[in-house]
Amino acid sequence: MAVGNILGYATGSYNGWYKVFPFTKTVACNVECANLKSAFYIDVVFIAITTILSVSAAHEVPLGAQASEAHGQSSGSDEAFLTEILGTFKYFPGSVWIILLVTALTWIGWFPFILFDTDWMGREIYGGEPNQGASYSAGVSMGALGLMLNSVFLGITSVLMEKLCRKWGAGFVWGISNIIMAICFLAMIATSFVAYHVGYIGHEQPPAGIVVAAVLIFTILGIPLAITYSVPYALISIRIESLGLGQGLSLGVLNLAIVIPQLKLTDMSRSFGFFSFLVFSLFSFVSSNDLQVLLNIKSSLLDSNPGVLDSWKLNSVSGHCSFTGVTCDSTGSVTEIDLSRQSLSGKFPFASLCDLKSLEKLSLGFNSLSGTIPSDMNNCTNLTYLDLGNNLFSGTFPEFSLSHLQYLYLNNSAFSGVFPWKSLRNAKGLVVLSLGDNPFDTTPFPEEVVSLKSLTWLYLSNCSIAGKIPPAIGDLTELRNLEISDSDLTGEIPPEIVKLTKLRQLELYNNSLTGKFPRGFGSLTNLTRLDASMNYLEGDLSELRSLTNLVSLQLFENKLSGEIPHEFGEFEDLVNLSLYTNNLTGPLPQNLGSVSDFDFIDASENQLTGPIPPDMCKRGKMKDLLLLQNNLTGSIPESYSNCSTLERFRVSDNSLNGTVPAGLWGLPRVEIIDLAVNNFEGPITADIKNAKMLGTLYLAFNKFSDDLPDEIGDAEALTKVELNDNRFSGKIPSSIGKLKRLSSLKMQSNGFSGNIPASIGSCSMLSDLNMAQNSLSGEIPHAFGSLPTLNALNLSENKLSGRIPESLSSLRLSLLDLSNNMLSGRVPQSLSSYNGSLDGNPGLCSMTIKSFNRCINSSGSHRDTHKTEKKEKRTLRRESWSIKSFRRMSFTEDDIIDLIKEENLIGRGGCGDVYRVVLGDGKELAVKHIRRSSTDSFTRKNFSSALPILDEKEGRSKEFETEVQTLSSIRHLNVVKLYCSITSDDSSLLVYEYLPNGSLWDMLHSCKKSNLGWATRYDIALGAAKGLEYLHHGYERPVIHRDVKSSNILLDESFKPRIADFGLAKILQTNNGGLDSTHVFAGTYGYIAPEYGYSSKVNEKCDVYSFGVVLMELVTGKKPIEAEFGESKDIVNWVSNNLKSKESVMEIVDKKIGEMYREGAIKMLRVAILCTARQPGLRPTMRSVVQMIEDAEPCRLMGTVISKESDVKSK
Repeated sequence: MAVGNILGYATGSYNGWYKVFPFTKTVACNVECANLKSAFYIDVVFIAITTILSVSAAHEVPLGAQASEAHGQSSGSDEAFLTEILGTFKYFPGSVWIILLVTALTWIGWFPFILFDTDWMGREIYGGEPNQGASYSAGVSMGALGLMLNSVFLGITSVLMEKLCRKWGAGFVWGISNIIMAICFLAMIATSFVAYHVGYIGHEQPPAGIVVAAVLIFTILGIPLAITYSVPYALISIRIESLGLGQGLSLGVLNLAIVIPQLKLTDMSRSFGFFSFLVFSLFSFVSSNDLQVLLNIKSSLLDSNPGVLDSWKLNSVSGHCSFTGVTCDSTGSVTEIDLSRQSLSGKFPFASLCDLKSLEKLSLGFNSLSGTIPSDMNNCTNLTYLDLGNNLFSGTFPEFSLSHLQYLYLNNSAFSGVFPWKSLRNAKGLVVLSLGDNPFDTTPFPEEVVSLKSLTWLYLSNCSIAGKIPPAIGDLTELRNLEISDSDLTGEIPPEIVKLTKLRQLELYNNSLTGKFPRGFGSLTNLTRLDASMNYLEGDLSELRSLTNLVSLQLFENKLSGEIPHEFGEFEDLVNLSLYTNNLTGPLPQNLGSVSDFDFIDASENQLTGPIPPDMCKRGKMKDLLLLQNNLTGSIPESYSNCSTLERFRVSDNSLNGTVPAGLWGLPRVEIIDLAVNNFEGPITADIKNAKMLGTLYLAFNKFSDDLPDEIGDAEALTKVELNDNRFSGKIPSSIGKLKRLSSLKMQSNGFSGNIPASIGSCSMLSDLNMAQNSLSGEIPHAFGSLPTLNALNLSENKLSGRIPESLSSLRLSLLDLSNNMLSGRVPQSLSSYNGSLDGNPGLCSMTIKSFNRCINSSGSHRDTHKTEKKEKRTLRRESWSIKSFRRMSFTEDDIIDLIKEENLIGRGGCGDVYRVVLGDGKELAVKHIRRSSTDSFTRKNFSSALPILDEKEGRSKEFETEVQTLSSIRHLNVVKLYCSITSDDSSLLVYEYLPNGSLWDMLHSCKKSNLGWATRYDIALGAAKGLEYLHHGYERPVIHRDVKSSNILLDESFKPRIADFGLAKILQTNNGGLDSTHVFAGTYGYIAPEYGYSSKVNEKCDVYSFGVVLMELVTGKKPIEAEFGESKDIVNWVSNNLKSKESVMEIVDKKIGEMYREGAIKMLRVAILCTARQPGLRPTMRSVVQMIEDAEPCRLMGTVISKESDVKSK
């Protein structure tokens, strides 16, 4: 088009074109005719050349037969063509109508220029009239020259069009062109005004300046004309592609816009410029295609958290710039997208993201987005801020070339493989680089990093950086934050680090650094946080005495020696001091906390001497005081009795003495008081009633004396009480029975006397009870037999008398010691295996223990024996039974009750006994009998001695029925079916489907393991995860399992998993005192989440942790607790310690898993690591776990190197 215009207008401005083709001038064709013919021939040549090029250079893909056939098919009923077109209008988005309107107005504005361009030059500039002299013809000829130059610019602009639109956006380019057009039209008005008032018209030729100005205006107008010919049609085509109208619709609007004004307008020669200026001053802006990109993002994320993107609507009144998280510039182009912390999941459409040409900031951090990152991100050339941190992506991060990038956050997003360190050479302007917590391949400290001179924040922790810290780190003089923790760094801290004088935070913990702090380290006076813990650093702390701005100093688990500088007590901002497990000596600075809001100190496991500093809680902020295992002397300062913020007070294993300040016992927020192994004396005062949050009380190996106060029962949060090896005396207060959460009570080696309170039988969570070596008398309470979780009972070396209660027979004890008392009567047969624990009771007799006297069948004893035998043979009575069915059943309660026999018992656990019942029709069922606490439950007569008896009126409690009803409503392929519940006044049975292949524990830890190939293990992991996901997310309220373990994952005949025993811990709690459901004891040792050690609150993340342990079992074949793990270690610690290289990871994978599946097993292990993060907030949801396991499907194996979970940095 541009070439045609050039040739056409050239013939009107130049009379020599016929010379190119001389034969065109003949007798019948004068010069003007020959010029037109020559231009036509040139145009034909151009058409021939372009046709040949397009045919030979453009590759065309033929439409296949099948596609052609489909192409011709109609998807609906036949309609008139015009009706079809009109019917599509209702599907137009608002932006299409705006573009059509602006297109029409644009062409209306062009109309006067196109119609009167050369006429304006002849009349307004040259002052002529058609057919009246040469002036008009000269003006028209000059106008043709201007239009030829106009066409040249039109062609050039057309060539550059794509690049301009890609750089600035089509809408912005169109808007600018309209502004240029309006300015040019205004300039034409001004030129006409000047020409009219100069006074040359009608007398002489126009001045050269006016002619040049007019031609220049014509030339410049070629730029907006080219854009008007292209951009509107493209924008319309993009937005209504699916409707099939495209550019034809825009061309129709163009024709109407040009034709309609001609019906009404006549002489526009003097007013068209002003008219055009008004039109384009009002409509110079048009929206870009940013809206379509945003709607594509919404459709990709719609299933994750749709509420977040509610405002992202096509017909939004205020446009896409009002979308949540979207920021635009003054032209309406999207410059920022911030969707961080919005609980989004799924795959983000990165491929189309870079169609947002003005995008400068993309923030997607703290979500659960997955998938890989494409190399298309390189097209986002204007990006200055990219945050993809804290997500669940996979694969490697691609090479990038984003020269404007200043902020890059990729931390904790599961990227793996080799990071493209060389790409950092293209991002010299980086201010923040955060790559930590990703399992990248191990690499030395990258030299590309230390070349980024503008860095202020560098986070490379836990991303497999190894070797020495390079001296060039000192060149990063703008650094405020440097974190390289949880890596494999070796060698010394380089002396050049003292150049980083702007440094505020330095994190080097959990490496293998050696040597001393470099000389001059004290010059880093801006440091507020320093953590170099868990290394092999030596020397003293003298270099740190000048760091007066320190807020937190953590240097625990090193080899530091010498004294703690007294200047630390003068640091006005110091609130956190952690120096445990070093070789520090001398006293603590006695002014610690006197001038700062001190809230934490842990200097345990050193060789410190002297007294406890008195002012650490002077400002009333102290939370944790931990000074265990030192050589401290003196007494506890009285000031701590008023420290109401204190949560942990631990000074055990020192040489402290004196009485404990009375107020310390009753601090309102204290959770642990540990005074063990000292020389304290005096009583526990009644103030303890105010310690409503006290969970742990360690007083062992001191000289405490006097009676225990009754008020100890008011400290209802107590779970562990150790009073052993003191000088306590008097009776044990019955108020201890109020401690419903108590799990361990150790009172041995004191002077307690009197009867053991029967109320202790109400401590339903008690697992360890030791009252040995006292002067207790009376009988052993029958209520002890109703303690459902009791595991160890030691009442030895007292003065207890009477018979051993039959109720103890039901306990599953790993330790029982009743020796050296004055017990008498018959030893219950089920306790005969504990014969060594019954010595020193000459009054006891037994028919099975050879070392004991045989029981004489006197009338009385014979009657007792007969009663016992009769009780053991008694079967279930059929009175007051009630069955509640939850599924279609072919059996009655009598069918079940008749088969509850000892020979059908197949398992016992914390939730009760399990019986395998085979009905008459061959159907197999599993019947679980739930134990509940009771003070006299064993006097009931409904069950044989083989079945523990339940407390009266609890079998049908409203709470129990509500919980069972909840469990019965759960329907999922991977959750065990609950058929019905059967209850009486004192018993409850739950009837489940029976799974023939037992539990996952049985398959993993027995000779059956050979049946578990990787494909089967994978299916079990995925199925169990889906079952837990349903419990957490698929019901109207989350159902917390509370005891996820391999023995609670049952397998059907095809090894498909079913989650069992879900919610039973809460049912037990509901029937045993009505505590807050989130505080019931939950879990099995080895599977329990670490936070339960300091908070008994249970939530879904506890289940996630336990499931992570199960995944480790599946991958390694190990039990959660094994001797090879070492003392106080479990499978989580063992796996973490073996993740330093891919080779060591391979070593811990179960050898029964074939080599070809090892990579998949490693990926599963990575999921397990995420699940067992020490901080609950870092664990994924079960929904995310399912997605990650699906990504690890055996047919889609991906290699990875596991990252090591960082340890908690304080006790």
